[in-house]
Amino acid sequence: MEIVHLLRFSLGSLVASIALSSTAFATNYYVATNGSDSNPGTIDKPFSTLCIATLTMQPGDTVYMRGGTYRYTTRQTVRGGSAGAPKNVVAYPGETPILDLSYYAGTDDPFCASGAYIVIDGLDFRNSKRHGVSFYKVHDVTLRNCNFSNAKGSAIYFGYSALGYAYGLTVENCKATYCCQSNANPLNRTTWPPAISIDRASNVVISNSTVSNNYGEGIGIRCSKDVNISGNLVLDNFSVGIYLDDSSDLTVSSNYVYSTGDSRFLRDGRTMYGICLSHEAGPELGGLPLNNILITNNVITKTHVSFYYAGFGHTGGIQNVRFTRNTICYGYNYMLLAEADPAHSGNVFSNNIFYSAPTYNIQKNLSLPGFSFSANCWWGGVQSQRINGAGDIIADPKMASPGNNALSSYKLLADSPALKLQIGSLLP
Repeated sequence: MEIVHLLRFSLGSLVASIALSSTAFATNYYVATNGSDSNPGTIDKPFSTLCIATLTMQPGDTVYMRGGTYRYTTRQTVRGGSAGAPKNVVAYPGETPILDLSYYAGTDDPFCASGAYIVIDGLDFRNSKRHGVSFYKVHDVTLRNCNFSNAKGSAIYFGYSALGYAYGLTVENCKATYCCQSNANPLNRTTWPPAISIDRASNVVISNSTVSNNYGEGIGIRCSKDVNISGNLVLDNFSVGIYLDDSSDLTVSSNYVYSTGDSRFLRDGRTMYGICLSHEAGPELGGLPLNNILITNNVITKTHVSFYYAGFGHTGGIQNVRFTRNTICYGYNYMLLAEADPAHSGNVFSNNIFYSAPTYNIQKNLSLPGFSFSANCWWGGVQSQRINGAGDIIADPKMASPGNNALSSYKLLADSPALKLQIGSLLP
């Protein structure tokens, strides 16, 4: 036994030593607008393109992009690193590299990745004629502190044609605005992509990002699983703020979803839906059950419908959706709306605030079997539509200034009856 323990210790030490050695000898490379791909990639003699830089790099290395506007006419493919030693593409400290992707004349996506274990931090992607960045059949990719604007397609596309090949995406502290430009012309609106598109992927985190003023859904999840959408600001997107289509095992938490009524992003004259669950993709595209979905601690206000389920001609309904501790304010058409489906089951709505104007609809079809309600605070709306449950309160929750755009407007005051009963979002 002592010999086995010693052998294990020696092998562990060897692996640790190799890992430390790899990190210790990591190399920094540089890319600049005045660089050349015949250079060695040093700070004094930088590369010109990310293609050459990431081909030259070894796992664990970092390439710093200097500030300025890059007008690449060739497709930029970032090559991957290895587990524990990603390849890092990072903005040089204090500078902003802008990739103007409109100069790429190809018919495919201008910026993509190959392999896995990639970190992209601090880049500004603009004016793509397709997606801003696209990651097909790759895994373990992190996008951090990046901006995306004016892409004709999605700001970010991550996925593949089947589940199991694209996984491990983290989008953190990014911003996507004025994307999905293919749908910008109100006279030619037929189909559109989401600004952040997760398509048949798994183990995805989208957090602390701003997704606003896009001509498609804000965040769209299709035929995917194990996705966490948390801490995001989602406003004034066309059609839907957060769209969950044929996907399972999802968490949607601590997001602020609202519309200002900006006419550029109205669909048929209506503000966007807040959070929508659907079976639009269907089995033809590998759709999964809408099952095991946690929607919690969100503030959703001034949307056409706050929470919506639609089958789009497919059956299946929703199962085991937990809608808890959210603050819903002013669903202009409905706060809660679901198409009837006999497969609905196990859906729990508890400890939420439902606040509306006296003449607005509260809900439709959520009093049917498959839904249960308890410990909610109801105020306003058509009272005959209210769904009574154990522990409910029918009272003004006393928010700071409901109906305004600032998140702080939905903070519960000290004398709120909902506050002491732990009802409503803690986000404000």
